[in-house]
Amino acid sequence: LGSQLFVPLGDYPYLVVVTDGAPPFDAADLSVFLITDVRGVSYQKGLWHLPLCPLYEPGQFLVVDRGGSGKNVDEFYLPADTPITVDLDPSR
Repeated sequence: LGSQLFVPLGDYPYLVVVTDGAPPFDAADLSVFLITDVRGVSYQKGLWHLPLCPLYEPGQFLVVDRGGSGKNVDEFYLPADTPITVDLDPSR
């Protein structure tokens, strides 16, 4: 319900998973990005995303989020058995 900024607190790769669709969606609606440097990501208001997916420990992030009263997000859960396969070959 507001924009969000995530900045890694270390130099480690992580996955960003987003969709510009509206729930319900499935794995085919997702776009996955491999971030291999220390850049952060900023999600615009209304963009659905998975939690950030660090590939190694510690996976800590600074989060800048909307303040104030009321709920901050609408959550949607994929079914637990939804497979999401990612090819991490950077040459593709």
